[in-house]
Amino acid sequence: MATFTGTNGAEILPNLILGPVQAIGNDFVDALGGDDIAIGWSGDDVIRGGAGADVIIGGLLNAAGVITLSGIDAADYTTSVDGVTVDLSVILDLTLPILGINIQLTGASQGFGGDAQGDYLVGIVNLIGSNTGDDNLSGSAAANTLNGQGGDDALDGQGGNDILLGGDGDDTLVGGGGADSLQGGAGTNDTADYSGSATPVTVNLTTGTGTGGDAQGDTLTGI
Repeated sequence: MATFTGTNGAEILPNLILGPVQAIGNDFVDALGGDDIAIGWSGDDVIRGGAGADVIIGGLLNAAGVITLSGIDAADYTTSVDGVTVDLSVILDLTLPILGINIQLTGASQGFGGDAQGDYLVGIVNLIGSNTGDDNLSGSAAANTLNGQGGDDALDGQGGNDILLGGDGDDTLVGGGGADSLQGGAGTNDTADYSGSATPVTVNLTTGTGTGGDAQGDTLTGI
């Protein structure tokens, strides 16, 4: 595992585009400030774009701007002072000219608020919210891990067998379809929300289990 730390300027981090593309491993990439291209490359990586309008890529990028997805990667907004909003289920296709590369963003999600403002995310499966803000994090049809950390967060797993971690604060957790793990965390008034289920649900907070509808197969702790 390697750690790559950038500067407060605009940059490609880590920049392997002009050199041989290599498998780095399960890495931590912190681009700091600036409008950056933050790349996980190979492995299951944690990528922090920091402040600025960043392109966060969970995979490989070549000099032609073509992205090849690789690994199960996370976008990390821990250091954002304000809450962030990211919905991985809302995707778009576009080409952005950044730092001399026309990056072909296929299936990109957008970020809003705090350090996520202006961000585009491609190939990201997991999300880590801010330490202090009230975050709105939504997954996709994949098995996502959404970590709200501090603040009163709203986490929505959508489809897939998701892990929702409320962390500190009074959080609202929506597992959606799939057998999800809803973990309220240290808050005193965390909520599991099944209002979107098309069929009735049964939830037993004593045993921490759910059946029926979107609750089928769910486990609940700290709710």
